[in-house]
Amino acid sequence: MAFNRRKFLLGVGGALVGLPFLEGLAAKTARADDALPPYALFYRRGNGVQQALFDRKPNAEPERWWPQIPYGSITASKLAASTNSAIALELASYASKLAIVRGLRHPVGTQSGHREGFIQGLTGAGVKYPNDKPDAYNCDPLGESLDNRIARELTPASSMSMYMAVGAHALGGVSFLTAQDAQGKQVTRAGDENLLALYSRIFLSAERETEEAALRLLVERRKSVNDLVRDQLVALRKDPRLSKSDVERLNGHTDAIRDVEQSLSCVLPATLQGDLSTYQKSYDADWSKGSVVAKFGTVMSQLAALALACGATRSLLINVGEPQDVITYHDVADASSYDFHSISHRQSDDDRNAISNAQLMHHSIDRFHLQLFRSILDRLSAYRYADGTTLLDQGVCLHYSDIGSGQHEITQLPYLYVGSAGGALRTGLYQDESGQAVVKLLNTIGAAVGCKSSTGGPLDDFNASNNGDIRGRLTSLVAD
Repeated sequence: MAFNRRKFLLGVGGALVGLPFLEGLAAKTARADDALPPYALFYRRGNGVQQALFDRKPNAEPERWWPQIPYGSITASKLAASTNSAIALELASYASKLAIVRGLRHPVGTQSGHREGFIQGLTGAGVKYPNDKPDAYNCDPLGESLDNRIARELTPASSMSMYMAVGAHALGGVSFLTAQDAQGKQVTRAGDENLLALYSRIFLSAERETEEAALRLLVERRKSVNDLVRDQLVALRKDPRLSKSDVERLNGHTDAIRDVEQSLSCVLPATLQGDLSTYQKSYDADWSKGSVVAKFGTVMSQLAALALACGATRSLLINVGEPQDVITYHDVADASSYDFHSISHRQSDDDRNAISNAQLMHHSIDRFHLQLFRSILDRLSAYRYADGTTLLDQGVCLHYSDIGSGQHEITQLPYLYVGSAGGALRTGLYQDESGQAVVKLLNTIGAAVGCKSSTGGPLDDFNASNNGDIRGRLTSLVAD
């Protein structure tokens, strides 16, 4: 577990249940130490978004991503007026906690490949080409990704971010996002696509338990981790220091745990099936992941919210799809006839024939991703505190795609975040940052959760040595 100041319940078989912040248990002289420190959650999806910019032309298509409202402060009613915007349609209820950042760009790129964008999306750094010759299909990142920088710097005892993936192993599970380990060595990471392994990381002691043990708890023994810490839970609920709101928060937390386990039970087999469980074999057998992405994405969203609430991580990345996302989104009814990459280019990868209504299909997939993202926000918002804030307010949740639109645009990158990281970031804002490098937003996010620069101030030089010495934060997003 990442937060040694958090309170945990230890149960049978090494089960660990991290508790949400409970005011009644906080030391009156050290309340800030007991509360959850700022965290960052990143939701990455591929192929850009359906916006007016397409094929280097600024008004090639109708605008269905960016709200068609003036820049500045936003409200739910203002967003509601932008009826074609995917952001407005799916995130209007979070307007007061939302910041839409328009106009960001990558520092480099040939606009010829998805991989270039993917490896810059959370690094803001340059791209390394073999023999220094641009090659959109053969390039690697020069810098560490922000999710791992946060974990390495702020939770050194758990120095790797929690990295979840759905449909991201069509190329063998390889991720092009890099990290530094505790010794400073660069490593390449793959997102974890095994739901049970993710569950294990949150609820089981890594030193004592394995994925197979978690499966026994969930399947063979039909036990919830709540049941394995039942005695402690009963005693805790009777603790006179807990207020009514503390008890409600605790009950909501245990309900959320059971919800996750029930969701897992829908995809787990009745008995162990060797090294891989049946659900994982089924997942692996669906090459495009189109039939499972909604189910697995929903469970991962639940696990992500619980990982943050339980203190299992302070930095979490959810990645959907390969850099070139070839998922056929069967759960998006009007986009289920073609793989997403073909839709994003408006023509079939197989025969190069134009796809009718591809713009609207892309828009529907954009909304699908925002709906999954919103489900995380909803769960984080369910943790409410006496001062009126929520677990969502304590951190920042960033949603992005690493190219602008389907023709590999390196400008107009679709970045937005929800949550103020404990008041460090401005929200309720639609901000034009045209021409600014995306690394300045990454600096802003990193500084908001507590990362420092090489000189000890708030982070403002993330990967500067590998991006042409681009420094600074987006001061328009920094709270006063």
